[in-house]
Amino acid sequence: MALSSLFLTGCVTGDAKTGYDKSIETMKNMLKDPDSMKVKNQKYTWTDTEGSPRKYCYKMDVDGKNSFGAYTGYSTFYFTWDVGDKYAEYEGEGSETYGFYYFGQYKNGEHDI
Repeated sequence: MALSSLFLTGCVTGDAKTGYDKSIETMKNMLKDPDSMKVKNQKYTWTDTEGSPRKYCYKMDVDGKNSFGAYTGYSTFYFTWDVGDKYAEYEGEGSETYGFYYFGQYKNGEHDI
C-alpha cells in the first residue's frame, strides 16, 4: 500500500500533500487492520477565508478488513486540515458531514490526488 500511496500523491505537493498524509494517518488509526486499507476516488478542495489559515478538505472512499478478516466495502469519508495543524480532523462518513458541504460550496473545485 505504501508504494501505491506514493504513486497516487505524485501530483500533490506542499500543504495539500501534508494534509492528505495526515488524513491517511488518521484513517488508518480508525481501522481494525490498518495494513488492509484500500483507498480510491481521492479528491481535495480548499477554502480561502480572509484572516484564517487555508483549510483543505479531503474526500476518499476507504475499504478495510473487519475482525473476521473480510473486507467490508467502500465508504466515503471526509477530513479537514488547517495549514499548520498537527492532525487532520475526521469530519464523518457520507453526505451528512461538513466535508460534503465544503465540496459543494467552495469555488476552488474538486481536484484528484
